[in-house]
Amino acid sequence: MTQKDESNGGRQILVVAGQSAVRGFDRDTGDPVWSFEIRGTPGLFVGPARVPGAIELAIHGDRVIAATTERLVWLDYATGALITDVRLGARGHRPSFVIDGDRIYLATGVDLACYGLDGKLEWRRKLGEWDAVHAFALGFPGNLRQGDYS
Repeated sequence: MTQKDESNGGRQILVVAGQSAVRGFDRDTGDPVWSFEIRGTPGLFVGPARVPGAIELAIHGDRVIAATTERLVWLDYATGALITDVRLGARGHRPSFVIDGDRIYLATGVDLACYGLDGKLEWRRKLGEWDAVHAFALGFPGNLRQGDYS
């Protein structure tokens, strides 16, 4: 039996998101460890092209947090098991989020919302319609999350 290199502080899994899925791979071998399909993620239109299943991704402690146009999910880092699933209905804008302390601040095409790390909605405010297909940038001093086109 091969010993795993534990010098990486328990960060043994490389998490990859795209094409409507979040997947974990062993960092030493590249072998698949787990996979979570995010159904109902039709993708975004960026100019003339469609970007299928664009996913915003973060890893926070033992949680993988992923947002699509329609869902915000919390997965277990080690197993990929679903912990929490929140329906967003972002209407074509891939949400952007920033984690600060024990909260997740999320911007969609119409809303700005704050969730606890347990997935509980703490507050939501209407942003109004923004004429953009880009993801949003949001943050606090020293903690900025910059959106992109996908």
